[in-house]
Amino acid sequence: MADTRLDLFTIGAGKLIPVDHAGPASYTTGGETLGAINNQTGVTLQGLATIDAVLVVGISISGNYSVQAQPTGTGSRKTFKLIWSNAVGSVSGQSVASVTITAGGTYTGATPSVTFGAAPAGGTTATGVAILNGAGTAVIGVLIQNPGAGYTSAPSVTFGAGGATGTAVLAPAGAAGAQVAAATNLSAETVRLVYVGR
Repeated sequence: MADTRLDLFTIGAGKLIPVDHAGPASYTTGGETLGAINNQTGVTLQGLATIDAVLVVGISISGNYSVQAQPTGTGSRKTFKLIWSNAVGSVSGQSVASVTITAGGTYTGATPSVTFGAAPAGGTTATGVAILNGAGTAVIGVLIQNPGAGYTSAPSVTFGAGGATGTAVLAPAGAAGAQVAAATNLSAETVRLVYVGR
């Protein structure tokens, strides 16, 4: 976790400091702590002795995470917390979101079966139905009936005889809005913050 200061504005007796903030290498459940209390100055956060507010542009630059600032208590504060949560574009996943068709194949008569690789122990296996093009001869997609759960990598996708092939695409690891898991490496993620203090 590190800040790149972008500017410093004086507002009355206080300061407003915009920064690009990189996330922590190992996230702590309950939030990333901003600032560090010490005996000499009381706080180490861009030279501020008191943090009155932390303003957040609510989503990381990558779009993978949403971020909220939480005061650590009432009154003048020495530290704040940043709560990182999964956003729609978050990486990695545990269920099947879709199938990318790499070859449509040729089918006549019946729609081909779709089979997904089994989920690891404790998970559930995804199921789906092939979608054919207007002529009813080539697979153009898969309707996911049950996305499954517990996948640690994208499962294989096979179709009934006819030549179609596809690749499973996993959904985000957690539901949108769920706090990221402990020990998640967020050091490659950046969010814009504005510190307000004195």
